[in-house]
Amino acid sequence: MKKRLLAVMIVIAILLGEGSVANAYKPKHYSPKKVVKLAMQICKDNGMISTADHLKAALKEGRITKEEFEDYYPTDGLGYYSVFVETDLKKASTISGRRLRSVRAIAEHIAGMMLLEKEPYFYIAYKGKIKYRKTTYYEFRCYR
Repeated sequence: MKKRLLAVMIVIAILLGEGSVANAYKPKHYSPKKVVKLAMQICKDNGMISTADHLKAALKEGRITKEEFEDYYPTDGLGYYSVFVETDLKKASTISGRRLRSVRAIAEHIAGMMLLEKEPYFYIAYKGKIKYRKTTYYEFRCYR
């Protein structure tokens, strides 16, 4: 009886272990900070000017004071829209359903929207997670 119980417990352990149906789907989370950094760089590489860089230059050149810099940095006077992307990279997609299979694809998607703007000044920030209908999303704010 003990051997049979042990055998059943081993089978259960195997079934619940790696590669089992129970663990076959593990979310693959990614760094939203890496997405922001990459999206910002893509925008800069395409001629946009981050408000952070613009304000630092204005401070260095004496066009604004340290107090103004601290008041304005980095998003003063800009409106924004939010982009929500699933935290699970295996599910990440655009609102139209196109899969975003990598951190680079997510960053390119966000940067692509920013590059449609007429003004060159921009800023992108990660604002946290939200949960909607049992799915968790990262919120990326696109300031323009």
